[in-house]
Amino acid sequence: KDTQGGRFSGGGGTQEQGFGEVRYGGKIRDNLTYRVYAKAFKLDEQFAIAGGPHDGWWNASVGARLDWQASKEDAVTLQGDYLHSDAGRKDFRAQTTAPFSFLNVEDENNNACNILGRWTHELGEESSFSLKAYWDHFKRDADGVKAQVRWDTFDLDFQHNLALGERQKIVYGVGVRFLEARLQGSGEDNGFALNLDPKHRSKQLFSAFFQDEITMLK
Repeated sequence: KDTQGGRFSGGGGTQEQGFGEVRYGGKIRDNLTYRVYAKAFKLDEQFAIAGGPHDGWWNASVGARLDWQASKEDAVTLQGDYLHSDAGRKDFRAQTTAPFSFLNVEDENNNACNILGRWTHELGEESSFSLKAYWDHFKRDADGVKAQVRWDTFDLDFQHNLALGERQKIVYGVGVRFLEARLQGSGEDNGFALNLDPKHRSKQLFSAFFQDEITMLK
């Protein structure tokens, strides 16, 4: 609700050939507002001692956010983003036969997205609780040694703010996170440069905290 209307910025030059961002915020009704954006940039190749550098890079992303003041006590936020990146790479990699190294020229493509939802409920003056759920996905592909990475993160958090009288404030929370990764080593050399075992990994993380703030003199 604080970023209504449109905004645009952009520019370019010799090395950073172009960059820009556009954003627009609007109101669906008095208690329901939104914001959308898109931005991108393109970087030229730099230099190499011999041959082309093959290190150009461009990146683009889009996203949106929705805020709903469902009642005087309840607020809901939903937002998401998507990103694509395409970068060139040129370097030397080891190999098992003479001359025991080769020139690796590849394009690395990264794609990422995330979704976040949050509900906040006001219980009274300086007392509230919030519940947040989050999912993040990342994928990397390269056409050189063909190493791939896929990573997913799922997150759930709860936090409670509680006022006990005029002098004491308590904050506590709990959280759980689940990580899942699929990791593929270098395929062109049967895993000599990069070999990951196991290729599929998952992990769970649990957390909790407690804070008690007491005003001694007032």
